[in-house]
Amino acid sequence: MVVPVVSGEVDSTQRELEAVYEGNLCVTRGVLSIAEGQRLAERVGALQNDRANSISGVALDTPNGRVVVALFMVTEQLYEQVVDLDLEKLEFDPVVRPVR
Repeated sequence: MVVPVVSGEVDSTQRELEAVYEGNLCVTRGVLSIAEGQRLAERVGALQNDRANSISGVALDTPNGRVVVALFMVTEQLYEQVVDLDLEKLEFDPVVRPVR
């Protein structure tokens, strides 16, 4: 079992879990708590109501510390709406991407 620890000490959490869990255990530093991820996903999800944002889905990827936003493309209008959110914790997955 992989257990991401967002707050507190990883080592002490591992010791506490080992006392009650006998299986394979990997305790690691986490980036995004489930509660924080849900709040962020709800804020981004509210933008789905505006069709101009082209957001088709919002998913919580807690192990990787990201909220994944599936959409057609990232526009300036959408960026202006999410710039005040924690952009490091958002992963945009657009259908249309810039040509490199």
